[in-house]
Amino acid sequence: MKWNKGYLVLSLLVIIGCHRAKNNVPESMLTGEAVIAADEALMPFIKAELDVFHSMYQYSSIDCKFASEYDAINLLLKEETRLAIIARPLNQEENDFLISKNLLPESIPLAFDAVALIVHPENQSKALTTDQISQIMSGSITDWSQLNQAGKSGSI
Repeated sequence: MKWNKGYLVLSLLVIIGCHRAKNNVPESMLTGEAVIAADEALMPFIKAELDVFHSMYQYSSIDCKFASEYDAINLLLKEETRLAIIARPLNQEENDFLISKNLLPESIPLAFDAVALIVHPENQSKALTTDQISQIMSGSITDWSQLNQAGKSGSI
């Protein structure tokens, strides 16, 4: 079989063109690179989120700087990052500082704390109040009979 130079050149142009197309993706909210800061206490959660994000958006890269809550906020205040993921809202002083730099801070809750109680299937308790859970955790309530409508007695 005789090779035609035209096919070889065309094949190389297609390969080179496809390679260049990947590198010339325009910057957008879902492409490019970003640096964020996060409280190191949230590392497992944030790493899992970043893994999902990077698997979905191949033209994006997020570099997360894990630090103490204090350092993450300072990176935001020094404008070294545009996003800080921490476990509390910014205080008034931090908000005022950002506003003085013509930056409008916005806090978005991502998650809330929760407590899950697992009881034996024979236990008739279907719901406990926050106050009851607090008393159980502090040791004030130690027996199921101390709870209204518990339907069971015995050590908790």
